[in-house]
Amino acid sequence: MRTPWALLLCLGAAACGPGGATQSDSAAHTSSESGDEAETDTDSTDTDSTDTDSTDSTDTDSTDTDSTDTDSTDEQSPPDVPQEGPPCEGPDVLEGDHWVYSESDAQALEGIRCITGDLSIISYPEPIPDLEPLWALEVIGGVLRVGNDTTSLDSLNGLTSLTSVGGLHVAHPPNTALDGLETLELIGAAGLVLDSFDPLTDVDGLNGLTWIDGDLRVRNVEDLAGLASLTHVSGELWITNSPQLTDLDGLASVVEFDHRLVVGANRELVDIGGLAGLPAATEVYVFSNPKVSTCAVLDLITGLQPLEHSFMAGNDDAMCQPVDPCAPMDAHAEGPCEAVLGPFWFGQSCGHSSGCTCSGKDCVVVDVWEYAEWWQRPMVCEAAFAACI
Repeated sequence: MRTPWALLLCLGAAACGPGGATQSDSAAHTSSESGDEAETDTDSTDTDSTDTDSTDSTDTDSTDTDSTDTDSTDEQSPPDVPQEGPPCEGPDVLEGDHWVYSESDAQALEGIRCITGDLSIISYPEPIPDLEPLWALEVIGGVLRVGNDTTSLDSLNGLTSLTSVGGLHVAHPPNTALDGLETLELIGAAGLVLDSFDPLTDVDGLNGLTWIDGDLRVRNVEDLAGLASLTHVSGELWITNSPQLTDLDGLASVVEFDHRLVVGANRELVDIGGLAGLPAATEVYVFSNPKVSTCAVLDLITGLQPLEHSFMAGNDDAMCQPVDPCAPMDAHAEGPCEAVLGPFWFGQSCGHSSGCTCSGKDCVVVDVWEYAEWWQRPMVCEAAFAACI
C-alpha cells in the first residue's frame, strides 16, 4: 500500500510525481518478465526440459498465489489510501496562497485545478453569492480555510471537484453546514479543525472523507454521523465543547489511530461506543461529560492499554468509580508572568495560578475548560470533582 505522504498533492511544491511504489512495482515486474524470457530462450533447445520447467514454474506460482490469498484472508487488510490525481503542473495550477474575499476573487480562480498553497474563503468585505467559479478545483496543497464571515454563502457547492487538501480549518461554515465537500477524500498533515462559533449542525458534507494525515479537532458540533467513512487519523483526536452532541457513532470506522484522545466538556454526550474500534492511544482524557458512564470510560481505557497517561473526572460515577478520583491534576502554572491560568484541581479544591504557561500532562484538560467564560471556569472544575469537595 502506498504511504499517505505520496498522496499529499502539491504540498508546498509546484509538481507532484506519481508514487515511487508504483514505479518500483513496475520495475520489478519488468525484471521478472525479462528473466522468464531469458529462461525460455535457454531451454528452447530441449523440449522436455522446457515442459518440465514450465510445469514447475506454474505449480510454484499457483502455490504462491494460494499462500497469498490465505494470508490476506487471515489478516485484516488496512483501509485503502485515497489515490492521487494528476500531478500539479501546467497552466491550470496556481502557486502560493490565495484569498476569496468577493465574487470577483472567486471568478479569478475559474478553471484552476490546483492551488499549491492555502485558500482562504472569508466573504469580506463583499458578500459572495456562491463558489461556482471554483468548479475545476481538485487539489489544495495547503489549508482550505472557511473564515469568520461567510454567512452570505448558502453552501460550499462550487467545490464539487475537490478531492485533496493539506488541511481543512472551519471557523464559521456557511449556514452551519459543510455541504459541497462530498468529493473530498484526503486531508493532509494540517488536519481537520472544526471550531465553529455557531453550532455546526452536522458534517454530512464530509461523507466521502476517508483519510486524515493530521489531527481531528472538533468543537461545537451537534452530529458526527457524516464522518462514517473515515478510517485513518494519524494525529490527535479531540471532541470537546460540543453541548448538543449525544454520541460518537460517526467515528466507528476509524481503525488506524495511536495518538492522544481527548473527549471533554460535552454535556449531552451519552454514548462513546463509537470509539470502541480504536486500536491504540498514547494518552486518553475523558472528562466533564456528566452523562457518560465512568464504566464505559474504564472499558475504553482498558482496551487501549498500555497508555502513557490517562485522566477522567466529571463523568457519571453512579455505577463505577474512577481510580484515585481526588488525586491532584498533573498541571500547574509556570514562569514569571502575571497571567492568570487555570482552573487547576489541587487535590482538595479548584483554583487559579499566575504564570506564563501551563506545565504538566493534564494541561490538556485546562485548555478545554478555558473555553468557558472566565467566571464559569471554577464551577466547571468543581463540577468535575464534586465528590471530592
